[in-house]
Amino acid sequence: GERYELEILGDPPLTVQMHGIHPVGEINIEELQKRNPGMVATANHCVSAIPYVCAADAGIQSYLDLPLMAGRAKQS
Repeated sequence: GERYELEILGDPPLTVQMHGIHPVGEINIEELQKRNPGMVATANHCVSAIPYVCAADAGIQSYLDLPLMAGRAKQS
């Protein structure tokens, strides 16, 4: 069935599959974002965290160990 997949190539590698959060039928991204803004907000936070996570010390970290993350404006 339909799913979202996330793969992180690292040590150790990580693969995540998410099922059951897809709209039924044809997908209209604008309508999906209006209907479920929480998914968009969560994705924005995860994407903004990538440089901080990559720069963090090795080992188990929590969000309390990372600096406050802020979104960045698109560079033109």
